[in-house]
Amino acid sequence: KRGDRGGGGGGGGVAMALELAEGAALAVGRLALKLVVRVILLVRTVRATLIRAVSKSKGSRPQKLSRVALVIGEALEREGGSLTSSWDDLFLSLGYAIRWFDCRGVESVILYDLQGVLKSQWGTKELKRALEKGEGGGEGKTACTIKILSKEDWENAVTQFVSEKSAGGMRLGKWIETFAVTKLENGCSGVGVTPLGDAPQLILVFSEDNLFSLCGFFPWLTKSAEIYKISKGTLENDLCVALKNFYNTKMRFGS
Repeated sequence: KRGDRGGGGGGGGVAMALELAEGAALAVGRLALKLVVRVILLVRTVRATLIRAVSKSKGSRPQKLSRVALVIGEALEREGGSLTSSWDDLFLSLGYAIRWFDCRGVESVILYDLQGVLKSQWGTKELKRALEKGEGGGEGKTACTIKILSKEDWENAVTQFVSEKSAGGMRLGKWIETFAVTKLENGCSGVGVTPLGDAPQLILVFSEDNLFSLCGFFPWLTKSAEIYKISKGTLENDLCVALKNFYNTKMRFGS
């Protein structure tokens, strides 16, 4: 009997040890499972972060087009005190393009030509007449603001800015090192200086040649713009292609 009791006690101890070992194995298994799940979640988080970082480094597509510049990429002159046929067609094209962008929510349009023909009295008159034709879409007056500039505006802004800096005792070399682009773009502090305005997002150059020039268009206003050539003969198609390319182009602004 004593032997049976001893054997029974030993059997109970073994069973208890087995239960403890089984419980410990289950606890270890659960802990290992939790660790695996956490590792998987961590890997997914890191992977998603890396994907976002890589995608951001490649740029992002623009969401809205607000500012456009239309540049005359040819040195067209006024002949005999009246419009040439080239200018006549060009005014119609400018009016069409302005209305076309106005119907698509563009808020600001810059018009630029080298000699300042568009800023002349008859130039603005012809441009107004072209806009009143209503071609390109829309009715009545355009909602977008229109700024007409020439190379003279850029030269005046730079001259005024340099004069102010020189008067303040800053040497030209030092001024170049500390040059504030935004201040120059927004005009100088002097009275009567017309602000150049914000940089356009899209610059379209009117040119009938395969090779085209910006004709002195302000360099700092091209810093973040997409630039395309358009032609009077294929204007509507060129505008559609340029707008499509603009929205499909990933852009980066700094790091």
